[in-house]
Amino acid sequence: MDKRNAVLAAIGIVFICATVFAQPRKASITIGGSYWNANLVLPEDIYQGITADPGNMVGPYLNMRFGNWLLGGSMFFGTFTLHSGDAGTGFDLDIKRNDQNFSFGYSLFKNFNVFAALKSVSYSADENMTTSYYDPYWGYRQGEGRVEMDNTGKLVGGGVSSVVPFSKSPFFLYGSAAYLTGKMDYSYSVSLGGTLTDLVAKKVNANLLSWSVGIGIQTSSGFSILVGYRMDSDSVEDGGEEQISGLTATVAYTLR
Repeated sequence: MDKRNAVLAAIGIVFICATVFAQPRKASITIGGSYWNANLVLPEDIYQGITADPGNMVGPYLNMRFGNWLLGGSMFFGTFTLHSGDAGTGFDLDIKRNDQNFSFGYSLFKNFNVFAALKSVSYSADENMTTSYYDPYWGYRQGEGRVEMDNTGKLVGGGVSSVVPFSKSPFFLYGSAAYLTGKMDYSYSVSLGGTLTDLVAKKVNANLLSWSVGIGIQTSSGFSILVGYRMDSDSVEDGGEEQISGLTATVAYTLR
């Protein structure tokens, strides 16, 4: 049994157990928006001398509860700027990231949920840039280059989440963790002076571990503000492991 099937089997077992232990809950709909000051850390053995500016990721989300059943969807989109100061490959490149997340869950206990998840993720770039390159006759020179990239994939898996209120207080703690696995389609090309110098197109295995923790406050009118920390650690076949982490802020409103 591969990792993906093992994860799905574990989720199925948890859902069966959930029907035995769960307590009924009221229906509600929560809508909101989130901001993520996301720091991208690339594997040094593959991206030597390349650094990334923090990306300002934003997006909406929607959570619906029907008794003990949960249905959710969210998006994050933003741009990371990569820098290389190396004389042979110097460049600045903007990479756009777009995440779409969908979940279907169940309240196992009063403040503890389990869920299945689907993530659609993409990295894209299409940019002309001035870069340095090495010519065997002239040495290092400046030239016009072009990068085209379109990396997309779908990951499936599951996880757990919890919201723990402080007694007789509007404040609460929250946390979640999820593991997903799937395939990524990698496609990118690099040209210099109109000449194609690098072309890659392949499908690779990918895994993602995501977790978040934080604190929030909810008013009696249904508005809430959450501040926390999130980390996504993903690895791809022959591509090393990269991490995206940073502070998050969310504003939401719950209809009951």
